[in-house]
Amino acid sequence: MVGGLDGSWRPRFADVAAVGQRVTAEESPQTWTRVRSELRAFLKRLRRGEILAGTVAAIKRFGVCNMIEASIAAVPGLIVSFLILAALIAAPTALVAKARKKPWPLRTALAVYLAGILAVTLLPGDAGLQSWQCDTGAPTHLFTSASSLLNIALFVPGALLAVPLFKRPVTVAAAFGALSGAVEIAQSAGHLGRSCSVTDLAANATGALLGTLAGALWIYRRRQSQGRPLRDLAWGMSLGVLAVLAIGGVFDSRIERVNIVAIDDQKRALAESAVQADEWITTAARGVFGSDTQVRETN
Repeated sequence: MVGGLDGSWRPRFADVAAVGQRVTAEESPQTWTRVRSELRAFLKRLRRGEILAGTVAAIKRFGVCNMIEASIAAVPGLIVSFLILAALIAAPTALVAKARKKPWPLRTALAVYLAGILAVTLLPGDAGLQSWQCDTGAPTHLFTSASSLLNIALFVPGALLAVPLFKRPVTVAAAFGALSGAVEIAQSAGHLGRSCSVTDLAANATGALLGTLAGALWIYRRRQSQGRPLRDLAWGMSLGVLAVLAIGGVFDSRIERVNIVAIDDQKRALAESAVQADEWITTAARGVFGSDTQVRETN
């Protein structure tokens, strides 16, 4: 399989290869830096300058946009469900705001965003851990993983909309942090085909914090009143403490911890040790039977 980044930076990939075409390629260390487990072990056997030959079976494109497309495809009916939820939540919000003679565009936009959050995070998917399990691996790739970056971006707009609306940045940050925790618990408790993850929780909270800071900066630059800062601080701190206690209590009492990162690292270590063993056996065999000896299979 050939990825879009394997085309020597040509403007059109059709200039490089097409399905069914016979090609040769040179291996470079960057090829396998982000690949895991058995495939990583196979690629790691390759050496710089080694020439590979084969037939192109498929041309796949990778990147953040493709990850978004894959995420949408993984949740059947996501777009339709979002549109229905948005209509059910946003329309009453706008009508109530107009009836109370309040500015309605910002409130309606926040309602549409919340409908998107519900659709993206809680609609049944086709993956996930078992019920009441959660991946508690440390979020070591928070700012380098495409998945984590998408989760950060998911929570930025909501906080950015809510801060100018409510003028309470601390409370908004705490509320969206609590929302993220509630989403992860719902994903763990329900049979939704979704995965609870501490990394997702940290990414969502980071996005909420970034959105809150951006919203607070917007208020400051427009010289708008920030309401009552001390009351906001008290409400925000209280909500944050209650959310931490509630979410932490559920995690501690009901949820089974599964460290996916540690499991992946263990699989990678086993694969790499198997590769090293194969290399040692091949070297020993060539020393005994000659340099042309090829070891096809080991047990």
